[in-house]
Amino acid sequence: MNDNLLMIKEFHIFIKKVKELKTADNQYSVSKHYINQCVNQVQERLYKKNQFFLLNNEEELAIKTVCKHLLCNQSLEKEMIKKSFVLIRQLLDSKNKWDIKTTQSEYTPKLQLRMLGISIEKIIQPVLDIGCGKKRALLDFFIQKGIEAWGLDLFVKGDNAASSNWLDFYYGVNKWGVIIAHQSFSNHYSFHYQQNSKDLPLYINCFQKILLSLKKGGIFLLVPGLNMLDKIIDNRSFEIIHTNIQFPKDSLIPEKIKNNFYRTCIRKIQ
Repeated sequence: MNDNLLMIKEFHIFIKKVKELKTADNQYSVSKHYINQCVNQVQERLYKKNQFFLLNNEEELAIKTVCKHLLCNQSLEKEMIKKSFVLIRQLLDSKNKWDIKTTQSEYTPKLQLRMLGISIEKIIQPVLDIGCGKKRALLDFFIQKGIEAWGLDLFVKGDNAASSNWLDFYYGVNKWGVIIAHQSFSNHYSFHYQQNSKDLPLYINCFQKILLSLKKGGIFLLVPGLNMLDKIIDNRSFEIIHTNIQFPKDSLIPEKIKNNFYRTCIRKIQ
């Protein structure tokens, strides 16, 4: 079964779950919370197949609308199911990501701190971890150290965490001392850049919002480094430093990757 069919099968599971909400008196009843939960489960299933898949607000709304129609208009059920599959096929075709094989990992705090070049003693608070992961390892490490820190991830739960995608999140203005993006923002931006994706402008806009959210002296740290956006950064307000990352001599990482792997630090100077 190819990836497109797998994704359609996942959405069919979602439709089946919605249909199971039918109550004993033959009336449909569903809460806004449950609809959101169903959509989140679909997003998580798709994300596990490909980490670069991301439903934007418009696409989420479309799926929720289909769900509500299916629940409230029983006579239109077959037509709405048909439209549901059309919608998913359009999403799959437009994003064109399903032949890209990806893996997702969650890293130890020790490894992330070394890759990011962060000194706990000198860290500027508050800290935001973009793509903190469901296990939120680095976020909880910071909190245990008494550092004011927050995490941002699609599937994260708990205190000091926002379950949201990076593109729609409100970062604020002049707010953060350190913003971390370890194996998250730069990977996604690079993917959309290489694919010449229609979503690329959304990531550029998100990048600009992140920079505006730094307070004076605050830094945005990206691993792997990202130099493709240097040209849009105002060098009167920001300082950009790209630093090669040193790996242990016994590291199993191929030399080609070692020699081209770096971090980017963007500091707000005024």
